[in-house]
Amino acid sequence: MTSPWGAPGESLPAGPPVDPKLHYDVVAVGASLANLFLLLRLSEHGCRTALLAPPMAPQSSCDLGVTWPGLTEHWGILYPDLGRQAEAMVRLFQESNALLGAHGTVRGGAVLQCASNPTEFHELAAELSWLNRLWPRRLMGAAPATNYFLLLKSEGAAFVPDCLSLHPRQYREHLLDTLAARGCSMVEMTLPFSLRESADVTVEWGSGCALRSELVVVSASLASLDLLGSPRPWLVPMSGTGYRFSRPQEPWNQSLVAVETQRGHLMLAPHPDGSWLALALAPAGGESDEGYLGWFLRELDEGFGLRNPDESWPLRFCSTVDGLPLVGPLPGAQRTWLCAGLGSRSWSWGPALGSEMARVLLGEGSELLSELPALRPSRWLGRPGR
Repeated sequence: MTSPWGAPGESLPAGPPVDPKLHYDVVAVGASLANLFLLLRLSEHGCRTALLAPPMAPQSSCDLGVTWPGLTEHWGILYPDLGRQAEAMVRLFQESNALLGAHGTVRGGAVLQCASNPTEFHELAAELSWLNRLWPRRLMGAAPATNYFLLLKSEGAAFVPDCLSLHPRQYREHLLDTLAARGCSMVEMTLPFSLRESADVTVEWGSGCALRSELVVVSASLASLDLLGSPRPWLVPMSGTGYRFSRPQEPWNQSLVAVETQRGHLMLAPHPDGSWLALALAPAGGESDEGYLGWFLRELDEGFGLRNPDESWPLRFCSTVDGLPLVGPLPGAQRTWLCAGLGSRSWSWGPALGSEMARVLLGEGSELLSELPALRPSRWLGRPGR
């Protein structure tokens, strides 16, 4: 089944039809949040744009519709290597929140980040020792944490303020309608697709369908796998299951918009209808799906008092092995840009990344992206044999 946010629309909104004879300024492949905000900014400057999107995108972990400072399960590992770039990652989050609030309806709240054992609590405390200088959080033991959520199996938690929640399907449809009204051409494309780069870039898909463009931005992780070829050991397909609990045992504290475990495998959020959503995520090709799902359901039962879900649905998305997205031109193909591997942080980073990419393409430059060389695709794609 589809996610409890409702079935997606049968088609993209009706903007100007794509014109195979037209030379576009930018063609975006994939209706990701990054691409939608990229096109929003370009449309403000009168650029000729087109959006190519598969007709039925897979359900993704970003369907939770919650933002919080990303990489929470990796900060302690990445900080020694990222250094000041970690500050730029937090600024990406802050810019995304500002953009989301300016373009649609959102609700403010906090995320409770839980540690389920002493090792995780130690990692959480070490993380907060430096992250609090950049983003305010409050560390608390298990007893104070129960003021926010019934934690039957927890060593403690961090309270993360100034996060957002939204209705992901309605918000995305609002962005698509806005782009159509601004003259962005849209067409449903079928996979696989290919790119040919010379003086411009030609996108080809289906039976003889093609568009020419000055530049192409591919910003959909699963489509990126198709573009880059498989296997790519550093771009990891992720799978999981979403659950809906219509009869929770305890009320959801209204100051919260989500709860996550320290390692990011479980994320929970309230649905506007009063039910709870739980997303259980894991790398594809690891343990058997049955083994993972059994562990997730036990954690939901023992840790959060949630049992007997009313329904479930499959999830798919991609992440990178270092936890950082791929953003920028492909090495050797400067007219082809990539924005992929955002993992479960599409709402937290996607709007800002799309807007900052647009700044670069418009010749304005992006101070933020220039401070984040760790995101450049060349860190993987530029390596011999890759």
